[in-house]
Amino acid sequence: MSNAMSNAVSGAMSGAISATTSGMPNATTPVAHLVREHLAARRSFRPVGSGTWLHGGGPFADAEPIAVRSHHAGVVEYEPGDLVITVGAGMTWRELSQITAAHGQMFALAPYGSDDSTLGAMVSTAAAAPLALGDLLMRDLVLGLEVVDGTGEVLRAGGRVVKNVAGFDLVRLFTGAHGTLGIITQLSLRLHARPPLDRLMRVTMPRPVADALAGSLPALIAQRAPLPLLLSHTPGQPLTLWARVSGNAARVAALRAQLAALAGTGAHEVDDLGDIDTPFESPVESPVESPVESASATMGESSGHAGSAAAVPSPLDALRHTPVNAAVLRLRTPRSDALPFVQAVHRTFPDASWQYHVERGSLRLVVPHHVPHHVPHDVPHHAPSHDAMNELDTQLDLLYHHAAAQGALHRIAVAWDQGRAVPAPRSALDQQVKARFDPAGLCSPWRVAPELLNDTVVHTP
Repeated sequence: MSNAMSNAVSGAMSGAISATTSGMPNATTPVAHLVREHLAARRSFRPVGSGTWLHGGGPFADAEPIAVRSHHAGVVEYEPGDLVITVGAGMTWRELSQITAAHGQMFALAPYGSDDSTLGAMVSTAAAAPLALGDLLMRDLVLGLEVVDGTGEVLRAGGRVVKNVAGFDLVRLFTGAHGTLGIITQLSLRLHARPPLDRLMRVTMPRPVADALAGSLPALIAQRAPLPLLLSHTPGQPLTLWARVSGNAARVAALRAQLAALAGTGAHEVDDLGDIDTPFESPVESPVESPVESASATMGESSGHAGSAAAVPSPLDALRHTPVNAAVLRLRTPRSDALPFVQAVHRTFPDASWQYHVERGSLRLVVPHHVPHHVPHDVPHHAPSHDAMNELDTQLDLLYHHAAAQGALHRIAVAWDQGRAVPAPRSALDQQVKARFDPAGLCSPWRVAPELLNDTVVHTP
């Protein structure tokens, strides 16, 4: 990025910040007081919600936790007719779901992990979700934020209405920043009406994976039905196609018939696994096998990022499970390269589990670390050894070559959600943004030099 463009962005951001903080008190929350205390003592800190995924992102250096849930966990404002709710960032996904369900409404996605994860943590990590309603992302659902930055200043960005686009988009800046720019204390979220029917459906493809991909993936990419689709594979198991089918009875029946056709020849009948959102007060045994069950069993652990199978509250939870001792990566390439890309992933990572998001062309890859059994779950970092990291980097290089050999024409973007040992260098613009919001570098510091931040590596020809 040129210096002129960088300065222009920095100026626009500064103007937006001064506008959002105009008239705000300097110390409106206990979190702001705590941040200022840490700043005065030059002690690093890290926001913590429910503590269910402290080993995600990063790698983070040791830092004192600031508990958001104990200070900001209630409803600030909720007018069901507006389909918008403003809550403290310490509220959990489970609590939000219970509150909105009473009004026939819902938050459109259930991210990977625990129902007891806080909303602030989900937004801070831009948490991905399998089969979100309407294929929406976290950034599509966050309308406004209150944040305490690294200087203890209270900032507000966005608002409580759907159309709010004035100024620099600080909401998107803080969404996915992993707490490195400040601590989110309040959120305004977009809600959706619950559809009459909201079903999880599954089609098993018993043919060899390569054949099943060749027979089904081109048709899945070409289809245009409003049908969130996910292809998943677990080592030793057949390829599986998942779909979220929502609407009235006639629409659900039509989409189910289309799903059967998309699966291709040789696929089993469509299994209707029931409502996506089973009542929380009536936990049921999961009717689906976790896509990462084999990896979890191999490593002898039950995820600290999701509940056990005996207490799974909805069929979707089996897809949301994430093992603690694994590297989790997001790979993405244009959908025109879908078939060679997914085939190359399957060939390069035979021991990994993966989920391919048909609409977005992204793939979630879960690679076991093969670490010793019974690693304590309260250990903040479950990173692989350097040898394992070097092996994984080699596999990523090999992945590109396999994809290109099978006809892929575009680069593969790689981002780490869990298990990264060393972050890549961050850009000059990233450094400017960090310096604006956290000039002392005390907010969620990385385990390595502070100039290393960006989590994206691009494999190109």
